[in-house]
Amino acid sequence: MPKPIESQANAALNKRVEQIDSNIEQQLAVIRQQALTQTLAPEKPKAWWLTGATLATALSALLIAVVLFPQWQEANMQNSITTMLAQNEMAEDPELLDDMEFIYWLSQEHEQALL
Repeated sequence: MPKPIESQANAALNKRVEQIDSNIEQQLAVIRQQALTQTLAPEKPKAWWLTGATLATALSALLIAVVLFPQWQEANMQNSITTMLAQNEMAEDPELLDDMEFIYWLSQEHEQALL
């Protein structure tokens, strides 16, 4: 059973609704339909790959690759030169050894110039 204040409020609101102008009533109906359409409209799927965590992970991986690639390349170059010297029977030749050292020095200078 409603309380007396609730009954009075409902009666006042109902009386007020009956006094609403037909133009306002039509506008309210249009606004109500728009609101219902918006709430019933299917939700657009979100781009899961553009979330903050995914972007942060991708940028971190890229940063690691940029930082580690030159170090890996330098280690690979040193390893290949060492392997070439070890496998080459003529590596004992002082002139060839000087040439190999010069080539290594030149490659280091070139790499530093690129940085």
